Order: sequence, then structure tokens, then C-alpha cells
Amino acid sequence: MADQYFYNTPVLLPFDGTNNSTSIENAGAKSFTPVIHGNAKLSTVQSVYGGSSMKLNGDADFLTFPNVSLGSSDWTIECWVYLRSAPSTYAALMIRTGSGGLYVYGTSLIFYPYITSTTTALSLNTWHHVCAVRSSNQLTLYLDGVALPNTATYPGETIMNTIGADGSGVQGSQCYIDDLRMTAGVARYVGNFTPPGEFDTTKPEILATGVHVAKRVVSVGIPSTNFKHPHLATPSRKEADLLYGGNGRISGVTKKKGPPDVAVSTRVRLFKDRDGMMIRETWSDPVTGAYVFDHISMDVKYTVLTYDHTHNFRAVVADNLTPELMP
Repeated sequence: MADQYFYNTPVLLPFDGTNNSTSIENAGAKSFTPVIHGNAKLSTVQSVYGGSSMKLNGDADFLTFPNVSLGSSDWTIECWVYLRSAPSTYAALMIRTGSGGLYVYGTSLIFYPYITSTTTALSLNTWHHVCAVRSSNQLTLYLDGVALPNTATYPGETIMNTIGADGSGVQGSQCYIDDLRMTAGVARYVGNFTPPGEFDTTKPEILATGVHVAKRVVSVGIPSTNFKHPHLATPSRKEADLLYGGNGRISGVTKKKGPPDVAVSTRVRLFKDRDGMMIRETWSDPVTGAYVFDHISMDVKYTVLTYDHTHNFRAVVADNLTPELMP
């Protein structure tokens, strides 16, 4: 089953591929291709669920990508880590921006600069699930699903752009990393948990459902000077209301399919079924997903078309819609 929070997951790196490959793809909702630095590469020597993982030699091996904001509210960062050695003067693993973020430093899991020491250590030569969760501005670290005692208050926005090791010139295979996931706006774990299995990278579809709420209307279209007949040119809002205005309403909600369904903001356009003329355009609300087209004629039927402006999904259409009377 597809992850219900898939579209809240800008970064999802399964690290699957052939041995020694440096081609890494992001399977999450944000479109980017990580850039490899140093000797970082995929390795089939170690893997959590079969296939491959990312091998970090410890000699400044890392990958970078465009800034990813996890927002200023809840978020979750998690991955699997396999330590072959425990360097004491640098990080075997960093998931960060600038100098702050989730680190495996020696055998300790920390989140610099908010949590700089923990008493629970990662054992060598075994896979561990490591996780940082921000829930209501409270930062908690988890090792193999167990909350570590050190917690901290975490203010402000969280941005990530780097994953790797800081070897400071030290050679030797220090660390493998597998199945890394960053979730924005969601604290996936708020207590001890069983580490997740292999991530599902299926993309749920966007769907539209009818809910009647009031929302703003944005006019579109520029009257053409080359045509005098309004049926042959996209009318302005004023002209459209003279021809197709009235006391009708078409409203609805745009969501990303779950379960549960998650409200999403998309571009929404309204067309007349009879000749395909676009009458109105708006954006659905980013919190509720609601949209509404008011003051339209009740004498014709309409088509609503929703577009995903991130281009991760195809447009969704609902046709043969009859307006309701405005309150």
C-alpha cells in the first residue's frame, strides 16, 4: 500500500542500483538528482532489504541536492546506518545543511547543535534505524525505534541539502546508509515504534471531491481585439458575466489520494461543456484544498480541471457538472 504521507516526503532515497554506481535518483515528491562528491557510490556489499546501499568511505564522501525545506512545524528524518568503524574526530554520517543536522559522531546519534550527546551507542557491523522527529517544536532522537532520553526544543525552519561523511582525509570504509526518508509537516513517530520495512515509492493519484465552501474567485482571460464575437475569443471577467453570469456555484476540494486523503493546493479551471470555453480560474486553498466558482450561469453545464503545478501527477477532470444555487 502506498505511503499515506508520500506527498509530504520531498526526499526518499532507496539507494538501489548496481554495484559501484554513482547514479542516485530521488524517489520522493521533490524532483532532483543528487550530485555525488568524493568516492561515494552504491555498494551491494551491504543492504537492508537486498539490492544496494550508499557506501561512504569517510574521506569527505557525500552527496548534495537543492535546498529542501521541511518547514517550521513537524517533520521526520530517518534512515538505516551500518558502521564499520567509529571515528572519534569526525562524523561517519551527516544529514544536514550548513553545520547543523543529524549526525552519527563516533557511535553517538546527535542532532547538532540542539542535542550534542547521547548515552546510547550504535554497535558496529550491524544495521541500525536512526531517526529524528520534530513534534510541536520538540526534537526527539530514536535508535531502532526507541526514544533516546536527550530531547531539545527546536525553533524555526529546517532545511536539508547534504548527506554524507566528513572524513577529513581519513581513508577506509566507515559507513553504509540505506533507505533515507525526509517527511515534511508530519511527525511519523511520537513514541517508541517498530522500524518501518522497505519503503513503498508508489505515487498516489490526486483526486477531487465535492465540498461546498466559500472561496475567492480569480478572473482570467484577455478580450481579443481581432474578433468581435465573444464566442470566438476568451472573454474578460466582465464580458463572461454578461454572457454566462448568474447565481450559480460550482465548488469542491482537491486532495492527494491516501488513505487518508490529504488536502492540496492546485490550479483549478472552469470550462463550459458546450464549447470548451474557459470561464474562470482559481487556486484551491493550501490548507483545506477548497475552491469555489460563484456567480456563474445555471443554464449550462461545466467541466472542472485541476492541474498539479509540481508536474508530478496528471490533471484530474470532472465534467457534466450542474451548478447549485448560491446561498
